Amino acid sequence: MNLPLPSSIDTTLPGTDAFDALVDRIAAAAPDTDAEGCFPTDAFQWLTDAGLLAVTLPGEPLDFQRGQTARLLTLLSRIGSANLAVGRVYEGHINALYLIHLYATPDQRQRWYADVREGGICSAFGIRRHRTAFASSRSTRSHTGLVDPKRFVRVLAGYSGH
Repeated sequence: MNLPLPSSIDTTLPGTDAFDALVDRIAAAAPDTDAEGCFPTDAFQWLTDAGLLAVTLPGEPLDFQRGQTARLLTLLSRIGSANLAVGRVYEGHINALYLIHLYATPDQRQRWYADVREGGICSAFGIRRHRTAFASSRSTRSHTGLVDPKRFVRVLAGYSGH
């Protein structure tokens, strides 16, 4: 199996001073986002700048195909301990990327991964029994894929409810 070469993203990982500083920065900003309707925009920009939104994509340090589960769990735990709101959304992003890794077509992966490399946050959410919708915050048009029990992924230009 040929794995892609690492991208030019400079990734900040647990065990480095840069990562510790990032976690401290996210923790310090946590009170500013602890209100209904607030989204930790700054924290997600910092995660983007540190290469952590794309850290599990092919060729990246925590690529799902490289057996880095323990390191990934440490990363998620540290982010969540700094700010639970950031940690929950970030974990959802990583979970969505894992589902895309497992079930998306190559074309879907290419589009969603491009969005992530540009700072997009992915999410997966249940909309019907046995189906999951995917969305990316960066898409110029909505990429919503439905995963059914047969592992079939269908791309829609916006979700119509069908």
